[in-house]
Amino acid sequence: MHELNKISELEAKLKEVLQIDEVIITSGGGETDMERKELGFQAAKVLQGVLHPGSVLAVSGGSTMANMADALPAKKCQATIIPARGGIGERVEYQANVIASVIAEKIGSTYKMLHLPDGLSQDALSILMNMEPQIKEVMELAKQTDILIFGIGEALHMAAQRHITDAQRSTLRAKRAVGEALGYYCDISGNIVYTTNNVGIALTDIESIPHVIAVAGGAGKAKAPIIGVMRACRKGTLIIDESAAESIAALLSIS
Repeated sequence: MHELNKISELEAKLKEVLQIDEVIITSGGGETDMERKELGFQAAKVLQGVLHPGSVLAVSGGSTMANMADALPAKKCQATIIPARGGIGERVEYQANVIASVIAEKIGSTYKMLHLPDGLSQDALSILMNMEPQIKEVMELAKQTDILIFGIGEALHMAAQRHITDAQRSTLRAKRAVGEALGYYCDISGNIVYTTNNVGIALTDIESIPHVIAVAGGAGKAKAPIIGVMRACRKGTLIIDESAAESIAALLSIS
């Protein structure tokens, strides 16, 4: 009971300091398979609570989102699942397109894919959006999104994943970027300091999306990226493991 009360108090304090809707803390430090699965299970539980027939759900890529999709129980829900952004160079099973298809199969819903590499020039994006009806369709659905679930990454690690140039990485360092979500890079104060060219949900769209769920955890997950991204969001439910929560509390001097 003492441990549960301590976690509840920490959830309330983090919610207040980060100025978001809710914080859910899972046990452990996200270092073992069981702890990572627990994070995915909690994310799936929150998602089930807001998912309903007719929903448009946008999901990002990443290992945490893959765990969430695996944890979803099979049930029928006539929703539409879309990738939140175009793909990046990561393992196939961690790409948003694949995760969207796994979720759709689990809940008997339809899904749309966004076959678009990350980081194209603005001119190239404009041409593709005009030529490809499927991209237009996903963009229209993105405007109707009522649920967004996404992971949070460390800025320079995600820059490497996206094969950003050395000059751009120098910019990220100079501007003290710490966190990344949906192709947007933030400093610890929540200021957006860099954005990659892409289509789909933007971090700046979050204000108009009713249900926003951010999930962060796993071995070595830094605390600053989580703080930066959630300060940029200014809303939503944050699901993190206990180790990350305690590290955030220490950095923000929450006693």
